[in-house]
Parts: sequence; structure tokens; C-alpha cells
Amino acid sequence: MEKRVQGDWSVKQLEGSFNKGEELEDSGSTVEEKTRSIVKSLSHTLEKLKTKTKEAKQENKLISREVAATKEDIQKIDFDMNLTEKRLQDVIQELEAARASEAHALDKLKTLT
Repeated sequence: MEKRVQGDWSVKQLEGSFNKGEELEDSGSTVEEKTRSIVKSLSHTLEKLKTKTKEAKQENKLISREVAATKEDIQKIDFDMNLTEKRLQDVIQELEAARASEAHALDKLKTLT
């Protein structure tokens, strides 16, 4: 009977070990599933980040081109303004010369009359 009790005890130990093994296996499967889910989520997030990075780089290039074009426009406008200002100064000098000439002619007319 002692051997039977010992045998029963050994069987119970083995069953307990087996059950623990199954629990660990189930637990491992659950961990593996969670890990796969996390990896899938991280991969999806990484792809989104890559796409956003690519879009941001393209937008940055576009903005850089626009900035360069705007700077070029500003330089052209500055050049045109300087040219217009020079022309205006030339016209003012011509008008002042014409006014001085008219004043001189008027003085001559006054002295003749």
C-alpha cells in the first residue's frame, strides 16, 4: 500500500508538473501573441513615420524653392526700385535745370522790357 501511495503521489506530482508545463506553454503563446501584436503595431507606426518624414522632406524642398524664388523676386524689385529712383533723380535734375533756365530767361525778358 505504501508503494501505491508513493505511486499516487508521484503521479500527482507528474500531473502537477505537466499542468504547470501546459500553463507555461499557454502563457508563452499569449506572450508570443502579444509580442507579435506589438511588433505589428510598431511596424505600422514606423511606416507612418517614414511616410510623414518623406512628406516633410518634400514639403521642405518646396518651401526652400519658394524662399529662393521670393528672394530672387525681392532682389529684382530692389533693382527695379533703384533704377526707378535713379530715373526719378535724373528727371528731377532735368526739371531743376529747366526751371533754372526758365528763371534765367524770365530775368532776361524782364531786363529787356
